[in-house]
Amino acid sequence: MHGRVESDEFAFVRSATESGLGVALGPVSDFAASVQSGSAERVLPSFALQSAPVHIVWPSRRFEPAAVTLLRGALVHALPRWLSQHGARVGSEAGAARP
Repeated sequence: MHGRVESDEFAFVRSATESGLGVALGPVSDFAASVQSGSAERVLPSFALQSAPVHIVWPSRRFEPAAVTLLRGALVHALPRWLSQHGARVGSEAGAARP
């Protein structure tokens, strides 16, 4: 294959990178297993894109279903730990403008 390859599907990007098609830019968490196994190598560790905040959005309701309340609470509790375990900066560690 010759030329540039682009995709918004991280599984394809990871597979193409592992197959030797070139260098990829993607979330550290998406390539962690590949780097650990040796099928990919981080080549520019000091280069990173600015992170973006994660928002939970739902329609406003006067009487919110209990399942929605429980899901939101579970995400607020578990998501920061999951993100930090997968290479994302979380909370005050990331700064107010770049969570």
